[in-house]
Amino acid sequence: MKEIAGQDICVLGGTGSIGTALIARLLELEPKRIRCVSNDEYSMWRAEKMFGPPSSGSPMRYVLKDIRDRHSMREVLRGVDILFMLAAYKHVQYVEYSPREGIMVNVIGNLTVIEEVLANDRVQKVINVSTDKVCYADTTYGITKRLAEKLVEWASFYRPVGEQTTRFANTRFGNVIGSRGSVIERWFDPRVQTIELRDPSHVRFFMSTSEAIDLLLRCLVRMMGGETFVFKMPCVRMGDMALVASELTGKPVKRIPPIPQEPTNQWLMTAEESIHRIEDDKGFVLHRNYPALPPMEYSTASLKPLERDEIREMLEEWMSDEMRSV
Repeated sequence: MKEIAGQDICVLGGTGSIGTALIARLLELEPKRIRCVSNDEYSMWRAEKMFGPPSSGSPMRYVLKDIRDRHSMREVLRGVDILFMLAAYKHVQYVEYSPREGIMVNVIGNLTVIEEVLANDRVQKVINVSTDKVCYADTTYGITKRLAEKLVEWASFYRPVGEQTTRFANTRFGNVIGSRGSVIERWFDPRVQTIELRDPSHVRFFMSTSEAIDLLLRCLVRMMGGETFVFKMPCVRMGDMALVASELTGKPVKRIPPIPQEPTNQWLMTAEESIHRIEDDKGFVLHRNYPALPPMEYSTASLKPLERDEIREMLEEWMSDEMRSV
């Protein structure tokens, strides 16, 4: 892949589940260097165990940095060609309980990174990884991630056309199966005795980690600057997924109280933002300069959820991948 070969790549939040999967794929594409950046020392140690220590024969570099610190970001971005922005606080309930920390990382941290990229004026492409929670956001987490998206859009048009050397884009997708702290990880944890289910009628977007990485790299190839890439994803009724997980693990399903005001469906694109869009078989691309079209939503409400045998196939594939990675 010519976009990666010989390039100096930085992955902020590189020790998370998506970050490590992305790095594993990037290593196959012969980059010059990969800077795995995290503020979590233990996760960094695990990543080094996974990818090997830094050496003259390895492109891997492991860097403990905090995206809120301007000097640290200036230092880590020096010489970078491609930047993936994955660093964020991602759990809705924790950001709701600690809104200041969520704002400082998800908004101020990302602003600091973007400002240093603009000052650096060398980075070629920047991809911010966002979430379905930005659509009709009414949680602190969703609002902070929407602000991060808007900062990326602002950076795309910071300088007049022809003077901007860095291209910025957002990517947006829903749940990734087995990502760290996800419901699937909890259900399949051998230390957990039950399959806890809040509301069986809820319908959620899900995709595999490998599919998420495929889409990120597709975005890298296609981006021209200022886009938000919205990926089409299969959806699952949570009651069906819980029953399949119960069959696979032998654990009983246990109903727990729902989260107040949690919606039955999920959205990946709102009607308001959809006006300036193009569409293909993989998803939608939003850009403020696209010609206006009639509005539409992309949500689980308009999609047919996977059947249980399809859910089983998805979960078994994830379980197989987990066994290979141990």
